[in-house]
Amino acid sequence: KFMREVGEFLPAVEGAKDVISYFVENGDEVIAVTARKDMVEQTQRCLNREFDENIRRVYFAGLMGENRVTKYQVIKRVNAGLIVDDRVEYILQYNGFWGRVLLYNMRWNEEVIIPDKIGRVCDWTMIKEERIKLGFDK
Repeated sequence: KFMREVGEFLPAVEGAKDVISYFVENGDEVIAVTARKDMVEQTQRCLNREFDENIRRVYFAGLMGENRVTKYQVIKRVNAGLIVDDRVEYILQYNGFWGRVLLYNMRWNEEVIIPDKIGRVCDWTMIKEERIKLGFDK
C-alpha cells in the first residue's frame, strides 16, 4: 500500500524531464516499459504529470495479452534503439540486443559487474550523451 501511495507522487529523477524533451524534439519516440503491473493507474498519472505528452506509450509488462509478455518481449517488439533500466536482471536479458543497453546506476546495482557491451550511466546527462554517440540526432 505504501508504494502505491508514494509511487504516484515521486518526482522525476533530476534531468529526466529535460533529456526526454530533448529526445522528443529531435524526433525520437520515448516509450516507457515497466513491470509495475500492480500500479498501472498511479504510474500513468505520474508519467502524465511529470512528462506531459512526451511519453505517449506506456507498456505494462506482465499485463499485456493472454501470454503476459515480458519487458524483453516488449522491447524487442518496439525495436528500441536505446534501452535504460535500473534492474540488472532485465539488463542481462537485453545483452546482445541490437540497440544500446544502459544500466542506470542505483544503490542496488552499483556493485554488480556487467558485460562490457552494456553501459552504466549515473544520470540523465549521461543517457543523452550515449544517445548522441549513437548518431540519432538529426
